[in-house]
Amino acid sequence: MDTFILLVRDPELVKRIGAATALEVRATGIHYVYAPCVAVCRDPRWGRCYESYSEDPKLVQDMTEIIPGLQGDVPDNLPKGVPFITGKEKVIGCAKHYVGDGGTIDGIDEHNTVIDRDELMKIHMPGYFSSISKGVATIMVSYSSWNGVKMHAHHDLITGFLKNTLHFKGFVISDFEGLDRITSPPHANITYSIEAGVSAGIDMFMVPKLYTEFIDDLTMLVKKEYIPISRIDDAVRRILLVKFMMGIFENPFADYSLVRYLGIQENPDIEFVKSNGFSYAIVVVGEHPYAEMHGDSMNLTIADSGPETITNVCGAIECVVIIISGRPVVIEPYVGLIDALVAGWLPGSEGQGVADVLFGDYGFTGKLPRTWFKTVDQLPMNVGDPHYDPLFPFGFGLSTKPTTKGFYFS
Repeated sequence: MDTFILLVRDPELVKRIGAATALEVRATGIHYVYAPCVAVCRDPRWGRCYESYSEDPKLVQDMTEIIPGLQGDVPDNLPKGVPFITGKEKVIGCAKHYVGDGGTIDGIDEHNTVIDRDELMKIHMPGYFSSISKGVATIMVSYSSWNGVKMHAHHDLITGFLKNTLHFKGFVISDFEGLDRITSPPHANITYSIEAGVSAGIDMFMVPKLYTEFIDDLTMLVKKEYIPISRIDDAVRRILLVKFMMGIFENPFADYSLVRYLGIQENPDIEFVKSNGFSYAIVVVGEHPYAEMHGDSMNLTIADSGPETITNVCGAIECVVIIISGRPVVIEPYVGLIDALVAGWLPGSEGQGVADVLFGDYGFTGKLPRTWFKTVDQLPMNVGDPHYDPLFPFGFGLSTKPTTKGFYFS
């Protein structure tokens, strides 16, 4: 069986993607994107594993090259930790989710990452080192906890390490309603949560529903000196620095000259029939649709009818199986039936990226950014672990050249 991976480890390509994204976002009048996610997914059962570039901290660091694409290249003389955004064609970036969101027990979303400080620094922090060095303007805090302490209330890691040790000068933003989730159940004591979050060092808060309650309670906490005015000054200073760097006050509205960049596609149509027929069946399987907070899976099985389709079709004719998923899924029981396996990940609406390599216009060059397990009983399992015994190891993938035959497998 041949196994092909579509994901390409190309920092320069990622930078160009960031630049293209910035253009389209600015054309809509929006100045801010919540990207990149520099989570290191250590367990594919996590429902947000698809947001992570890799289980490998070094690869995640490499992919932070999207930041200069979004914000612009940092000048050599910029002081350490100072955010940098340049020009009307760039946007404010946001490294997230600080920190350890990809290392929770059993991959349970918003749960607890149990790990010592050395391992936290070694595995989950490098993406932030690189992001800060590239001038990222903002950092978003994770819903998750580190050794039982909610990150939204973690003064040591937000103020102590991020701001004081790493000298990050941009602003720290909460996740959506992240304050509410400091307590269990959520919103059980919002006054306490506001004090905890602000005191921890968060500068901007996403409180879309109860923002008047937030303003009233925060005002009261400052008046009664539970929160010093210096903490408010610090938050305001950081937010204004990013806004001034962005040029929002000089250019607050959409630049309609950028509208020409919206939705540009040189070749919008995908030509699926490029040869005089072929003897392979193409089977597309994958996961059920899901979004953040709703994708945790303890079994990581292919969606219903997928296994049956593989068994029936690949048992009768040579076949190419394309897996559309946000993470590795259980495929080991079927590999003996499959002639070629393509990990397509989540191509979204741009299916042409899959078609181009499948039909031989371009060669396969991608390598696995995470370990493909044999069974879920092995999890968590990451490259370098003593019990490492994968179906396909980290970095695996076949390289091919373009073919003139019209269909790569014909």
